[in-house]
Amino acid sequence: MTFLVFLLQRIATGVPLILGVTFISFLLMVYFGPDMTYELLGKNPTAEQIAQVRAQLGLDQPFWARYADYLWEMLTLDFGDSMSTGQSVRSLLADAVPISLALTLPGFVIGNLLGIALALAAAWFRGGWIDRGIMAFSVIGMSISFIIIIIAFQILFSSRYGLNFFPIRGWDMSSPGRYLYYVTVPTLAIVFVSLGYNTRFYRAV
Repeated sequence: MTFLVFLLQRIATGVPLILGVTFISFLLMVYFGPDMTYELLGKNPTAEQIAQVRAQLGLDQPFWARYADYLWEMLTLDFGDSMSTGQSVRSLLADAVPISLALTLPGFVIGNLLGIALALAAAWFRGGWIDRGIMAFSVIGMSISFIIIIIAFQILFSSRYGLNFFPIRGWDMSSPGRYLYYVTVPTLAIVFVSLGYNTRFYRAV
């Protein structure tokens, strides 16, 4: 019973937040985003062409009707078709999301595990030089830009000025060896950048 009450409380506080965020984002897209009508028609379209394209895009509908459609599309994960390729956005996401996860998930997992380990060590030696040293390392890591880390790691691991072990571009998951060959540098960069934030967070917890 207590869990049910807790769940209902979470839903009651979460739904207004989601509606508020989606409403603001939709409002910004409608009034401040690009008008795709002219993107599709180009220069000097006729009034009939403009009306036809706006009807096809649903831009002739009232604001609240369009917002309701927007919520329904998000709820059903139906994001329509790409205007540049004509391919469904759902299929584009289905192709891209697994690759994005394969690229970022190792760094995310390793970064969190190392952050937890360092935070536990800092908490165990609370107030000592180990705790202060780990926290100082965390602050230094948090102050370094991700772009700087990417450039430095590419020079160090992927160029003739460094070790030149890994590729600077491309992607291949045909075998575990090829996957590790391409994912190593991005993983190291993600771990290095996120480790300071993760350690400070878990140390506070």
